Amino acid sequence: VYKRQRYDRTSFAPGGPDTTPRLAKWAREEAIVLDDCWSAAPSLVPAHVSLLTGCDPLIARTPRVVLSDGRVVEPLTPWTIPDLAPSLAEEFLKQGWTTAAFIDHRFPILRGLERGFVVFDSFGGSQSERTETGLANVCLRFHDWLTDLDEGADWFSYVHLNDLEVVWDEDEWARTDHPELDLREPRPELDWVPPVGAQSPVFHALPPSRVLAGQPPLGTYEARYDAALSWLDGNLVRLFGMLGDLGRLERTTIVLQGSYGIGFGESGFLVSSGVPCDVDLHVPSVIRPGTHLGFEGPVRLDALTSSLDLAPTLLELSGIAVPRGMHGRSLVPLLRGTASSVREHAFASHGEVEGFCAVTEAQTY
Repeated sequence: VYKRQRYDRTSFAPGGPDTTPRLAKWAREEAIVLDDCWSAAPSLVPAHVSLLTGCDPLIARTPRVVLSDGRVVEPLTPWTIPDLAPSLAEEFLKQGWTTAAFIDHRFPILRGLERGFVVFDSFGGSQSERTETGLANVCLRFHDWLTDLDEGADWFSYVHLNDLEVVWDEDEWARTDHPELDLREPRPELDWVPPVGAQSPVFHALPPSRVLAGQPPLGTYEARYDAALSWLDGNLVRLFGMLGDLGRLERTTIVLQGSYGIGFGESGFLVSSGVPCDVDLHVPSVIRPGTHLGFEGPVRLDALTSSLDLAPTLLELSGIAVPRGMHGRSLVPLLRGTASSVREHAFASHGEVEGFCAVTEAQTY
C-alpha cells in the first residue's frame, strides 16, 4: 500500500508521466491493472479502515457528543474499529494463515487496526521497538519475517510504505538514506511560488510541514514527488525479486494499492490532500494473482472499482468466505472475465473537509 499515490502521476495512466516504468512493464507482463479504482477516503486513517475491513470508514468514526447547552465534545479517540466489524486479517487468521503487518507510520488515533495480525510491526508503535522508516527498512523487516516462516505456510502480509510522505521532510529524507532525487523539469503552469499557511489543513497555501528550503515554485514540489515515485518504482520491483529469491513468488498474490492521492492546487490544497475530488481519490490498483489460481495473461480493466473491494477480493481469491457486513464487492468475477462490472457507484468521504463524493463510470459528483 502506497500512501499519497495519485493515479495520473504514474505510468499506469494513459498519457501519464514516465515515473513508474518498471512497475508498468511488470504489470503489462504479469498483472491486472484496474484503471478506474477510487479510494473510500482522502486521508490516512479512514483509508486504512476501508482497506482492512472492506467497510465504509464511517463504521470506525467515534461520534461527537452534544451537551444540553449545545457545546460539542470531541471524543478522546476519534477512530476505533469496532470488535464486531469485519477484519481482513482476522478472516485469514481464522483459516490458519499466518498474518503480519509492517506499517511505516504511527497510528496513535486509531484503535483496532492491529486486530487479526499475529505480528503488527508499526513504526514507533508499542508492539515494536524498531524505529527505522522507509521502504528499505520496512521491507527488511518483512523479509526477515517471511524467511522465518515454514515453506508450506499460508500467509497474509500488509505492507504500508510512507516514502511519498517523508519526501517533504528534509531531515527525515536524509535519515532514511535515500539517494539523490532525479528531479524532472517542472511544468510551466506551476512556475509560481505558493504562499505558506499558518496551520494545516489550509487552502490555497502550503501547510507549514511541506515547505522546502528556498521556497521553490510549486512545479518543483510536483517534480520532487514524481522523482520519489521513480525511486519507489525500482525498489518495489526489487522487492518482487526478493520474493522470487525466497521461492515464494509463484504462489503469492501481489496487490499494489494506492491509499489516496495528493493535490498540487487542482482542488485548493497544495502538496496535501483531504478533498473528495479525483486527484485525492483516483488511485492506482494492480493485482497479480498467484500462478496457481489459473488466471490467463495480463489485462487492463476500466470497470469502476473501490478500495472497499480489496478485502472481499483477496478472501475469495484465497478460497475464504467473505463475511457478512463487508460493503465492498469481490472483483473475482471481473478479474476472471465472467462479469463486465461489479458496481455502479463508488463513494468517498471523511477527508479534511465535510462532504461526500459519488463516482460513476461517466462522472464524479
